[in-house]
Amino acid sequence: MRSQFYDFVSRNRWNLLLVLSVLIFAVLIVYSIGQDKQNTSASMEYNAEMEAMQISLNLSTELDEATQELLTMYDIKTSSPPLSQEEFFIKTGPVLHKNTFLSSIYFINTEKKLVFKVPADSNTPSAAYGDNNSILELSMLLSEYTEKPYLSKPYQVTPGNYYYSLLVPYENHSFFQLTFTPERIFAQSAAFRKNDGMLLKVIDDQKVVYISPDYESQVARSDEFLTTSLIPLYNREMLLYALPSDSMLSAHMELWNTFGHWSIYLILFILLVIVMFQMFDISERKEHERKLELSETKFRSIFNSVNDAIYITDLRGKFLEVNNVACEKLGYSKKELLKMQRWEIMLHHSPEETERKINAVLKNMECFSEAVHVSKDGLLIPVELSSRLIDYEEQKAVISIARDLSESKRAEMLLKSNDELRQLTRMKDLFTDILRHDLLGPASVMKGYTEILLDTTEDPEKKQLLEKVFQNELKLIEMIDNAAKLAKFESIEELDFKIVDLIPLLMSVADRYQAQLQAKSISLKVPLEKEYNALINPIIAEVFSNILSNAIKYSPPNSEILVSIEDEVTNWKILVTDSGEGVEADDREQIFDRFSRAHKGGVKGSGLGLAIAKRIIDLHGGRIGVNGNPAGKGSVFWFSIKKGG
Repeated sequence: MRSQFYDFVSRNRWNLLLVLSVLIFAVLIVYSIGQDKQNTSASMEYNAEMEAMQISLNLSTELDEATQELLTMYDIKTSSPPLSQEEFFIKTGPVLHKNTFLSSIYFINTEKKLVFKVPADSNTPSAAYGDNNSILELSMLLSEYTEKPYLSKPYQVTPGNYYYSLLVPYENHSFFQLTFTPERIFAQSAAFRKNDGMLLKVIDDQKVVYISPDYESQVARSDEFLTTSLIPLYNREMLLYALPSDSMLSAHMELWNTFGHWSIYLILFILLVIVMFQMFDISERKEHERKLELSETKFRSIFNSVNDAIYITDLRGKFLEVNNVACEKLGYSKKELLKMQRWEIMLHHSPEETERKINAVLKNMECFSEAVHVSKDGLLIPVELSSRLIDYEEQKAVISIARDLSESKRAEMLLKSNDELRQLTRMKDLFTDILRHDLLGPASVMKGYTEILLDTTEDPEKKQLLEKVFQNELKLIEMIDNAAKLAKFESIEELDFKIVDLIPLLMSVADRYQAQLQAKSISLKVPLEKEYNALINPIIAEVFSNILSNAIKYSPPNSEILVSIEDEVTNWKILVTDSGEGVEADDREQIFDRFSRAHKGGVKGSGLGLAIAKRIIDLHGGRIGVNGNPAGKGSVFWFSIKKGG
């Protein structure tokens, strides 16, 4: 038996060698093709995930930039919403032109029933998005759902053509709507595509919103390479199906065709090809590894270029990866963070609280919340935290994106402070009205009756008492009047100015004080030699009136008050010089503050007159002050105002 077997082998050794070679060759071919398909499937899965991530990151970045541009243009803090279709077209037209993937931009105010749109002839509907039946219902949904941008379900405008609307809340009854089509993004803009060798089909809400040409014909031939991924975008998740194109499968097709034609004369050549194929396969794998490494590098670049802090933790909360922004915000190095637990950077968190948060992510696949990060130096950072479950390095992990809310929180505090300030302003206005109407009236009546009693009383002692009452009533009326004036001037932000000659204005004020001047035998000198045109508001007379009144009060009888005007190139400087007791150097700054006056014996006042004068000069952009009289005893009060043309 053994001899027969040996003879059979000897006679057919070449045939057996050929059969063995063919079997070895077939096994190697099957193994090589199997490995190639396995590698191709793994590559397709990775490429599909990278494709979905690229689309999601690029589209969210583009939409965020367009949204930020609109909210910056119409800053809600300055109450500057769109006012007209023309103004909206002029302002937002460049935004639409720059972001070519957008189809239209709307501004909708449900309270005022306003709808502005760019382009003006856009026929994209601004209601009935599929989520709701009307703009009002949609607005109510926005206010209840979130304060963040809200992405609508896909809605059909023309047969087979779907649109999305990104709805950006602006105020209580208004929002912006940015519309775009997946067709324009995927078909016309290569920036949103990473791998042009793949055929895509994107489904959202059971609607095919985009499909590559030749996808349906290819799926029947290469469905074993079909992979799926999710495209997360704001509150939506689109399902992405990816297939290799014909060019990607051509290598496999050629291989099968080549070895489908068996020939005895090609066996030796095929054996050589097997060796070469293995060498090629090794080279291809190295190239595949190189591409994977390059993709990993690009992923790292995207991961670290996002403006938000991103970190990946295992299901126990230990950090597995962090981006550069997270390190900068928290003040830790990457090496330090990778040795820490998630709860260590959270305010009022514990390992148990971290476990509860991770369980919520495991249950819902994603989780949105607000939290407070604690930096290394103890700084509290309010954040909006978005977490979801992912596969990371062959294990389940949680990726969290933390958006810094510090600026928005400060904006909320500023808005609250503004409301409180407006309330205080209303209270001040109410107090001013009380001063003017409820206090000044009774005080004037008391003054009138006191004057009658003074005229009818003969008793010297009573007359002296009534005179004191009368003087205090005058002081009370002056204080009420000055306080009301000061409140009015402090509420004014700017004045209307015109060119006025100063001399007639100063003379009109001087005429009102002739009785006081004559009572003390004081002479008043005003320059009359030329015109002094100034850019002023007539209210400037109040300044000269206050300064002249003080000069008369503090000047001794039989003295002189001199009014002079000096040329300061672009300003006129008006000086009022008296020969009274003067103002001490320590008092010269504070006398212009409200309720402050120099310590003068025998002269009464509220200290508001010069505060009023300073406020009026401030509104004119000028200066006011007081110096000692260089000629001797007394003071020189002065103020400067701009010259007229």
